[in-house]
Amino acid sequence: MPVRLNNVSKSYGEKEIFRNIDFELTRGEKIAFVGPNGAGKTTLAKIIAGIIPFSGERIPGHNTMISYYAQDIADELEPDLDIIESVEGINEEMTVGQLRSLLGSFLFSGDDVFKKAGILSGGEKSRVALAKILLQKSNLLILDEPTNHLDISSKDVLQKALINYKGTLILVSHDVDFLQPVITKVVEIKEGRFRIFYGGIDYYLSKREEAEDKASMQENTGSAVSKKEQKRTEAEKRQKKYAATKKLTEDVASLEAEIDKLEERFDELTAILNNPETYARGDEVREKTGEIKMVKATLEEKISLWTFLSEQLADIEKKYS
Repeated sequence: MPVRLNNVSKSYGEKEIFRNIDFELTRGEKIAFVGPNGAGKTTLAKIIAGIIPFSGERIPGHNTMISYYAQDIADELEPDLDIIESVEGINEEMTVGQLRSLLGSFLFSGDDVFKKAGILSGGEKSRVALAKILLQKSNLLILDEPTNHLDISSKDVLQKALINYKGTLILVSHDVDFLQPVITKVVEIKEGRFRIFYGGIDYYLSKREEAEDKASMQENTGSAVSKKEQKRTEAEKRQKKYAATKKLTEDVASLEAEIDKLEERFDELTAILNNPETYARGDEVREKTGEIKMVKATLEEKISLWTFLSEQLADIEKKYS
């Protein structure tokens, strides 16, 4: 038992979020907290993590070590540390090579690991923060909307890491595709109550559709087409769209990353060649001139391919709209 909650209640001012909640985590479970915005998913996750006050009793299990990823945790990175410095020392068993390999899986390769945290974009900070969380020696991992600001490649890396994670996991997320292969149980939080579904996200969605269909049929018994059939059709359409666009979407995202790096290098080379001092070094001028021609040609090729694939992607998405 990683954590047990007994008779837990939580209010913000006059608004009551939970009342008399009893909840127990079983070791090794991978749970999704789902529900509408403002229902209390993040609040319950923070209560389990032990980081906000509440009424009732929270009992951590023996040797339970918790890691918590909040949506704003990326802003807590030390701005003067570079990326490799930000992750060093978290897991003493990891060598620098292993750390660089992990950062590489989160799209920080080569000299990227020496970028200062203070100049990173929001998405880059999120990737560093997630890498730090995965390095911690925890057996209860709580992630609140971890896929916000992540591109497709980073989502895939995180998803595989969570599938292989041996501890207990709580995921607060609206991303159904991300949750599907990871979770084993769903907790739906709605209007101050929560309901447990002992199955994966597909099981939960089917049960939710059944409940919605039942309510719909009661309201409109004369309807020729049930809401369940409509939702099934919509779900099939979404699945077909996802299958048809997944590879193209990944290719477009990969090209965008390559184009960004090429544009950055082109600007660097332009600055060097625009510097009058450079022309005192003839060999360097020839070298940089040759490189900028190569970079420009490659950039034009990548942009052309990106345009072609983006148009293909737009055509497919239009077909399923």
